[in-house]
Amino acid sequence: MSGLANYQKEFITTCLSNKILKFGTFTLKSGRTSPYFFNAGDLSTGELVLMTARAYAEAILASGVKFDMLFGPAYKGIPLVAATALILQSEHKINVPFAFDRKEAKTHGEGGNIIGAPFKGKVLVLDDVITGGTSIRHSINLIKNAGEQAEFAGVVVSVDRQEKGQGEKSAIQEVESEYGVNVFSVIAFSTTATAITKEQLEDIAPKTSSCTDAKYADECATSEVAAEQLTKAIEEHKLSASESAAVIAWQLNESLEYRYNINHFSNGQEKHNPGQGSRCMANSQFVAAYVAAHDDLRSQSPVELEANATPASITGMNISDEDKDKILDLVLDDAHSWDVAFWFYDSQCTDSVKEQLKDGGLDAFMQQCAILQGLAPNGGLYIPSEIPSLPANWEEKWTNLPFEELAYELTKLFVPEDSIPADDLKDLIRRSYATFRHSERTPITQVGSNRFVLELFHGPTFAFKDVALQFLGNLFEYFLKRRNANKQPGDVREKLTIVGATSGDTGSAAIYGVRGKDDISIFILHPKGRVSPIQEAQMTTVLDSNVHNCAVEGTFDDCQDIVKSLFSDKPFNDTHKLGAVNSINWARILSQITYYFYSYFLAKKQTPAGSEVQFVVPTGNFGDILAGFYAKKLGLPSQPMVIATNANDILTRFWRTGVYEKYDSNQHVQAVEGAVEAAQGSSDGKQALAVVGGVKATLSPAMDILVSSNFERLLWYIVLESMTKGDKMAASKQVNNWMNELKTNGRFSVPEEALAVARRDFTASSVNDEQTTQTIKQYFSQPEPGFKSYTVDPHTAVGLKASSDVKNESNVYQICLATAHAAKFSEAVENALKDEASFNFEKDVLPTEFHGLMDKQRRVIDIEGIDPELTKRVVESKAVKEATHGNVGI
Repeated sequence: MSGLANYQKEFITTCLSNKILKFGTFTLKSGRTSPYFFNAGDLSTGELVLMTARAYAEAILASGVKFDMLFGPAYKGIPLVAATALILQSEHKINVPFAFDRKEAKTHGEGGNIIGAPFKGKVLVLDDVITGGTSIRHSINLIKNAGEQAEFAGVVVSVDRQEKGQGEKSAIQEVESEYGVNVFSVIAFSTTATAITKEQLEDIAPKTSSCTDAKYADECATSEVAAEQLTKAIEEHKLSASESAAVIAWQLNESLEYRYNINHFSNGQEKHNPGQGSRCMANSQFVAAYVAAHDDLRSQSPVELEANATPASITGMNISDEDKDKILDLVLDDAHSWDVAFWFYDSQCTDSVKEQLKDGGLDAFMQQCAILQGLAPNGGLYIPSEIPSLPANWEEKWTNLPFEELAYELTKLFVPEDSIPADDLKDLIRRSYATFRHSERTPITQVGSNRFVLELFHGPTFAFKDVALQFLGNLFEYFLKRRNANKQPGDVREKLTIVGATSGDTGSAAIYGVRGKDDISIFILHPKGRVSPIQEAQMTTVLDSNVHNCAVEGTFDDCQDIVKSLFSDKPFNDTHKLGAVNSINWARILSQITYYFYSYFLAKKQTPAGSEVQFVVPTGNFGDILAGFYAKKLGLPSQPMVIATNANDILTRFWRTGVYEKYDSNQHVQAVEGAVEAAQGSSDGKQALAVVGGVKATLSPAMDILVSSNFERLLWYIVLESMTKGDKMAASKQVNNWMNELKTNGRFSVPEEALAVARRDFTASSVNDEQTTQTIKQYFSQPEPGFKSYTVDPHTAVGLKASSDVKNESNVYQICLATAHAAKFSEAVENALKDEASFNFEKDVLPTEFHGLMDKQRRVIDIEGIDPELTKRVVESKAVKEATHGNVGI
């Protein structure tokens, strides 16, 4: 910000902090993309409007432009022109008339389009930005139409993007050239990076002006030193201005304004430790990857590196604490430590991400990679950078909204319009739920005096996962179309290879979400013989050429481990552009938040005033209930949510003991040879409690897991509140330590203060197969007086049984999530109700869509072994065929 006036500094700082001015990749109404977005619509308080008007007034006076009146084009120019006129009068004693227009001419009263003073003299136009010049040209025509009494004096805008217009000139230059007048701006940005100055750094990071109070003077870098090194790094890696801005902001945050180059903040104790807290901005594996990529450093490395080691391969190395320190020592000199972050952008981003970053910044990178990739490059999970606030009077405003409109209101809180324009987002949501069979999409049914069932099985595959995966499939397609929009015939198109693991419902829902979509291939791994016949048929009878079903000899956890291994293999990931559909994908969690709010509104309409709700969620991977947690974080009122597990009760045991343990050490469960064969069909009730690799096969197979993959997301929030007191980076490190401990030892434990926070928001209960069967019987043949017979699948039965274990006040109404249609688990339901004379599965339960399903042609690939390399070969072979033949069958 060197050379900026005070009003410009205040304007930039305020706009950035209030997200009125954003950096990223934004599609503008002109159709072009921009690395900046100024949204005058976010000037929603008196303070912000006056600050902006003060900046406009100062810019007008500084420009020296001659003017007699002001004009603001509808709509964003209206508050700008009114407030600027007010500031000119109150602070500069310049009483200037102003006017604005309306989009539609008024046909009554005074009529016409112009409101305010009539055009007269030199008219100065105020607008937010110039993108294509359409709004400005419209304003100029209005002024010309007023006749000789009015003259166009020029334009003042907030930001000069210095972008290209239709030709080589910028949009602003086109207006200046066409009309022979000047366009003035409050601030201007260049889209190409130049030298960084010490004044710029001091403006955004005042502490960099001096190191006199630095705790570790030898690590501190002043603005003068930093500017020189940053300029070298930018020139070396040829990053754009927006890329450089993102990296520098990241560095400043990590190093506390370049005060530190070693992490002294590990677990609250001073410790020489590479990573967070340093301008190197990396964990130990990241620094090692940098070392591996540089010959001069590699020759000095204290760790044994293979001759062909690459940054991707070394990232997974198990590096000792002693070696971590030694590795960091190699990159503490100025030649390397300032370079690491810029090297990451230059060498580690995929081509598509680098292309995005040239026009945008970190926001666009995170927004699209979180959706398309699911798993972060370091193996972690994405979470929102912040939890947004609900609008004022949200309950009153939203209570009667249809499902799609409510989904839009909630989704846009997390997905800004500059990422997905409002009309596009509405269309994505509309198309996603048009496939559902019920007008309410996710209705509720009352099954007891204080108990509702939230029916989440009205989508195309009769499972709750349709809610997320219909949306996710359309979202994948949307981003790919946008990335391929300018590709010509013969150009290499951006593609996505979805790889996922399923215990049944995720697979079919994901397949139905992306079948037949251009530029998308999907590979779904399921444990052979451990999904229900209906689930298997739903997946394997989809014969679209972009769909590939893989049956793995193993458990669901084995399938999930293979998937994680593929995502962690950077060369493979970069080559095939992997995308996630499992609940590790943040977009899935986001889309599920809606039905918590929707069912809350439905229940409140059917319960007495003053009643409260409690959600009961049968869960395995913790994704569905995590969406409920985010709903509570947003502000949805709810009693502590009930986690319902089957005999695979890692979550229940954690809430009871504070120990998160893969295998129940109190039971000493042993895997038995041949258990895969013994457990075949168990998900349909043929076999109970067969054990494969520690996983117990139950009547509710979607919950047959050892480890809940989304649980670490909740852990982060628990740690943030109870242990690190708001320090996000420290919370991430603690969760990472626990996850590593889980991999190494099969367990970890949390302190009492963390467990107390977990117990505040959740309670947990486990349900065995006998109880599951009895619950199916109870709701069919012995409903509460006054309520009809109701048929539930075994997963829903687990939730209903868990709900009955909770003791609540009489004003608490439970909403139990029904995750699947009963017909998907036919044998479990039929076995439970075989003695009920009134029960007829074909007549009462089986949907017409399932008739003949078992007889359809199938296609499945057998993978004989729990081996990621085998799966890679399958993906690679199919990718070659698809590249050769396109969508014409393989």
